[in-house]
Amino acid sequence: MKISNICLLLIGMSFSVWASGCGESCPDSLDACGIGCFDLENDEKHCGKCEIACDKGEVCIEGACVCRDDHDLCGDECVSTYSNNRHCGECFNECSADEACEAGECVRCDDYGLVRCDQRCIDINFSRGACGSCGHECGEDEICIYGVCETGECEEYGFSTGCLFTTCSCYHMNDPVNCGDRLHVCNPEDSVCIDGSCQAGTCEDYSLTACPTLVSDELYMCVDTMTDILSCGGCYNACESGQSCIEGVCQ
Repeated sequence: MKISNICLLLIGMSFSVWASGCGESCPDSLDACGIGCFDLENDEKHCGKCEIACDKGEVCIEGACVCRDDHDLCGDECVSTYSNNRHCGECFNECSADEACEAGECVRCDDYGLVRCDQRCIDINFSRGACGSCGHECGEDEICIYGVCETGECEEYGFSTGCLFTTCSCYHMNDPVNCGDRLHVCNPEDSVCIDGSCQAGTCEDYSLTACPTLVSDELYMCVDTMTDILSCGGCYNACESGQSCIEGVCQ
């Protein structure tokens, strides 16, 4: 019979009432840690021994903490070289202060009209968690429009709505990665995103400019650089707050 240490302590102190869980012993396949029963061969909080927890990026296998399948051991740390700024693409390949690790490559966020926040490239124009600046979070019933927390619906401002579970954000109507809805990706081989739906052809077919996206070298966002305040006169040449884009010039 395996009885947890706390239960033995209570017995030794002559407590008349059992603590929660003290009335039952652990199955032979499990061990008692505190007032619970755990599989020390596979439990990440009790790996090999009670209270021996695996670090982030590790799993417990046969009583030992090892790197997850999608992580690599860099020094004494298990990291994802897919997104880790200190180990980008491979161990000890560190991105510079104005770069972020995206898909295993160090990229300059501002080349895509994005800002580095917490080691990731973020679109502060539409991110509810970083609206206008890193860490500036919009309220529960607000959306982020051009870096300002607003009330209402995305469509009222000329954008589409995309949701993941209960969190919704606004997206450019021509966003090829979130075309009409979150993570609705257009096929770059034969289509582009136009007004919230994937259409056949290229950006040039619609008299628009193809601007690169961070997600893939093959995905482009079609932009009217004559009127778009985020790409005025050229891709990701954003106008200052309060300005408009008229014939490709911020005014």
